[in-house]
Amino acid sequence: MTQKQTAIQSVIDIHDLIEQVFTTNHSQALQSLIASFHPDFKMIAMNGTKVSLTDVAQLFTQKQDSRPSLKITIQDIEVISKCENIVWLRYQENHYENGDLKSAPHQRLSTAGIIVEGTKWQWLYLHETEIQKC
Repeated sequence: MTQKQTAIQSVIDIHDLIEQVFTTNHSQALQSLIASFHPDFKMIAMNGTKVSLTDVAQLFTQKQDSRPSLKITIQDIEVISKCENIVWLRYQENHYENGDLKSAPHQRLSTAGIIVEGTKWQWLYLHETEIQKC
């Protein structure tokens, strides 16, 4: 698998873990999710807040099993740049409540920087922007 393919797969894998953490109280999923972020991870949340790895770990720990019917889908993953071992990509994330994929999702457009070394990956940066409904 190329670095780009590994980064693309990481988008799917990390959101599977996020969904597991939000829908269950599964300590292994939580540990795997937190390990998916680089120690220097930084994020800009949808409200413009700067977030660190400590903040993300605390959020996911507190939110375990808080949305038992959440379903997350990902679409339009696009590699926008690759520099050495960091792959930058953009994708759309859709959150459906009550597991209803026919309902109107809460949507965001995200840009991520993912460190890829061989088959291993860690997220270094994430910027989320809410997609407003008309």
